[in-house]
Amino acid sequence: MFGSVRLAWAVLLVSSASAQLASELTKEQLKPLTVFRQQHRRLVDGRLCAAAFVQDKRVYTGCTDAPSPDGGSGREWCYVEAQLVSSGESESWGYCGQCCGL
Repeated sequence: MFGSVRLAWAVLLVSSASAQLASELTKEQLKPLTVFRQQHRRLVDGRLCAAAFVQDKRVYTGCTDAPSPDGGSGREWCYVEAQLVSSGESESWGYCGQCCGL
């Protein structure tokens, strides 16, 4: 019961958060999106995608085909899960691998 209430709240947050400016969102508002992720997508190099991230004032949960941080388009990309970014890595994002074992 409580899980479905939390999930419904997270879905409502995604809907309303996309209309909010990224600067107005708090970590607490994004937290439910990281707990109830629908997919565990990975980059082509195998690193785990972040559960939720903000890019150009929009909230994303998983890979997106929006323009990438370097301005590229036409390929899905995501930011890397924060715990997996080491200080020696130059890129905190990358292109997504195939979805769902396809």
